[in-house]
Amino acid sequence: MKKKLLALILTMAMCLGLAACSSSTQENTGSDDSGSTLTEELSETEPSEDGTYRIAVLMPLSGDLSFFSGYFIPSLEYLADNINSEGGINGHEVDLIYKDDQGDPTIEASVLAEVLEEDVCAVIGPFMDTCGPVVAQWAEQNKIPVFMCCALATDVGFENQSDYVFTAGSSAWSWAKVYANAVKEHGYESVFFLTNSGGVPENVKEFFWQEIDNLGVEVENAGEVQLSGTETDLTSVITSIMSSGADCIVTSLTASPAVNFLQQGNQMGLFDEVELLGAYLNDADHTESVGSSYPVGKVYSITWFPISFDFASDLAHDIYDRSDGVVPCSAGLTFYYALDTIRAALATLDYEAGYDSAQLVEAVETTTCESVFGDIYYTEYNHQLVFPLYLANTAMNDEWGMALPDESDYVEYGIECYPTEEEWVAEGERLGY
Repeated sequence: MKKKLLALILTMAMCLGLAACSSSTQENTGSDDSGSTLTEELSETEPSEDGTYRIAVLMPLSGDLSFFSGYFIPSLEYLADNINSEGGINGHEVDLIYKDDQGDPTIEASVLAEVLEEDVCAVIGPFMDTCGPVVAQWAEQNKIPVFMCCALATDVGFENQSDYVFTAGSSAWSWAKVYANAVKEHGYESVFFLTNSGGVPENVKEFFWQEIDNLGVEVENAGEVQLSGTETDLTSVITSIMSSGADCIVTSLTASPAVNFLQQGNQMGLFDEVELLGAYLNDADHTESVGSSYPVGKVYSITWFPISFDFASDLAHDIYDRSDGVVPCSAGLTFYYALDTIRAALATLDYEAGYDSAQLVEAVETTTCESVFGDIYYTEYNHQLVFPLYLANTAMNDEWGMALPDESDYVEYGIECYPTEEEWVAEGERLGY
């Protein structure tokens, strides 16, 4: 049995920087959310002088959140090594340059100042959505594209929308659409929301009910509870759900809170009455502890790296084998996707002839990347990466030692679960953007 592992958790955003050089410079001053002033000699993207595509990657390499990097780095290094072993991008190697932002927005500006000295052409990150605004401002000022790997709250996305900001992370709006479609397809008549705090869970709830209206489905709102994420005794919450009469729970819980909920809910008979829809619950920390009592057939999970599926197995094992026993996960695939889409865009440009940031942005906007899971691409109207989402029944998996999607019972969602341009424009107008 494979080594058992930790979880992953939803929102994410990270920085990946590919070759950017200083040719045309300008003086620019701005401020980040921490109140510090950013005054730099700014440079637009163009090919680096050393013949490589240099990519800056922002992630927490130290501090309380550093364990996340153990999930992200193996996927990135696997793809970068493959690119380089196959001759690079049009003969030019990729060089990943990791920067430690500790997931802390108050130090993000100083970390990004270091990135300017690294001769990069793009940035992947940050992982924490709270760091997103600082990075987005930096990208606009410096004309260097960044590829967020988080699920930013929609209002934050509008506030920081830019030609130079792309979102490679999953979308709260797309989760909401998947949940709404699942409620319709499963015939649920009442839904109870169990969320944690934050803009993304609020977005999921808001857009879910909006999509239920769009689908013309009659569904009762059976109630909601918002957890802080630290609760261990969930007896009162489970009692509230059982007394609500709901036949479906939609939740944003992950990791230990999700496992606690599964264990206690199962002990109290919750899953005899209700089914659950969640976001990559299958990646939650220590689901092996639930063991034979795991409520199979009652928990459906959104994932985009279903490592237990046949078509994903080879990639999952390759990434696993190059790591220190870290099971690959959806969050890690987000970083993989960011690098893969940058690779595809750069392959359309002529390194020797030179290119600037505007050409790179246009290449990213217009290039479709052939990934392991099918074609992926960014929408032009909001720079959201469109990639397949899988909603699957979950069960304990003996090989990986945790609860994972069941390939015999899943639905794949594509562009239909992402907001349309009309929906995006309307939401922007509602928010005042």
